[in-house]
Amino acid sequence: MTGLTAILGKVRDGGRDREPGTEKLLELYRNRAELKREYAELRTEYEQLENELERRDRVHAQLQARLDGLENLLRDPCSASNTLVCYQLQAVNLACEKRLGEYAQELRKQRETKQQSQLIAMWDEQRELEVSAIQSEIGAQRLRQQGLDTEALQAAIDSNRTGAAVGVYRIGAS
Repeated sequence: MTGLTAILGKVRDGGRDREPGTEKLLELYRNRAELKREYAELRTEYEQLENELERRDRVHAQLQARLDGLENLLRDPCSASNTLVCYQLQAVNLACEKRLGEYAQELRKQRETKQQSQLIAMWDEQRELEVSAIQSEIGAQRLRQQGLDTEALQAAIDSNRTGAAVGVYRIGAS
């Protein structure tokens, strides 16, 4: 340590007496904290990996114990048939669940289609009602227009008669 102090002392004095390896040694000394930090990070990572390995070993041991238990069940002829039936029933159950899911989806689609059809039918009915209301309004307006046209024609005829009579009256009065 005294050698390092002597080297650092020389560097602090302005580096007049530097030796060729002094700079390298000083750099190593400065990086010591960084190396300690990296070592601590690596140590933490190592511990995490070790814990993960232990956890996986436990899971593997549990699965192996379960497999050994199943093998023991299958070795015994009496319990083997029960075990096989159990797993066959599980397979049937899975198949039934799948078919029920497909059936439920099919029913859902049918219900949506039916609802859409009903909405379209209701919309068509509403549209037909609106069309017939508009057509009856158009018919009423046409009748009104015909009535007004008739009145205007009658007024024109009356106006021509009155004008002709006044003209005849004027001619006869002169």
